[in-house]
Amino acid sequence: FFKTDYFRNIRPVPGSQEATEALAQKHQLAVITARPSVIAAETLEWLPRYFPNRFSSIAITNQWHGEGKKQKKSEACKKHGIQLMVEDSLKHATDCASQGINVLLLDYPWNQEQNLPQNVTRVYSWEDIADKIFKYQKPRKRR
Repeated sequence: FFKTDYFRNIRPVPGSQEATEALAQKHQLAVITARPSVIAAETLEWLPRYFPNRFSSIAITNQWHGEGKKQKKSEACKKHGIQLMVEDSLKHATDCASQGINVLLLDYPWNQEQNLPQNVTRVYSWEDIADKIFKYQKPRKRR
């Protein structure tokens, strides 16, 4: 799959570019991906093509395929000081939530569960994600 034109030309999820552009104006964003390290170069080329100047750090956890060191997303979140994670995997969402990280879980057929763990909130679009993050943003104190 990683050697196909489909993979090389995969497009971002609808709404993700606009939402991350708006969020990056007021928040420090990071990428934590379970992608394998064998496609790190492709990932590092793809991100700035579609999301230029949006992310302060990128962590490839290598959780699913190939050889090499593997890291849980929750471990990467802790290392990078991530307090809120956007996720589409219930497994990763549950792991992060168990470590006190708040998670916005994108609604997909593969992550359906009636009783979501504490700290996990289901969201339905990137617009929904941006709205929730901006609503939770603490107002700055005036001097």
